[in-house]
Amino acid sequence: MLDKPLIWQRVGNKPLLLQKIIQQFLDFYPGQVRVIEEAVVNHDEETLHRASHRLRGAAANFEAEAVVQSVAAVESLGRQGDWETVLTKFEELTINLAELREELVAFSSEAG
Repeated sequence: MLDKPLIWQRVGNKPLLLQKIIQQFLDFYPGQVRVIEEAVVNHDEETLHRASHRLRGAAANFEAEAVVQSVAAVESLGRQGDWETVLTKFEELTINLAELREELVAFSSEAG
């Protein structure tokens, strides 16, 4: 899932910077997931768009394509008003985020 050589390049091969960026993502994403979930429950397209955009950008920093694609699908389906399918894609997103979290924690440990 992670393109480690590219990520190392982005942080200038600096382990402490890598660990800091990973920790920032790990602290950031659960809040965005809660906002997305509330937006889905409330059929709030604008909030869904904003939170999805933020999460997608943060995940893209790690080339986490499965997360990027899942969150893009949630956002797109929300814009279309297909809230039932959004729920299915949201579940997929949470699974992909859990996998990304595991990979990032391991990557951070390797870096330190």
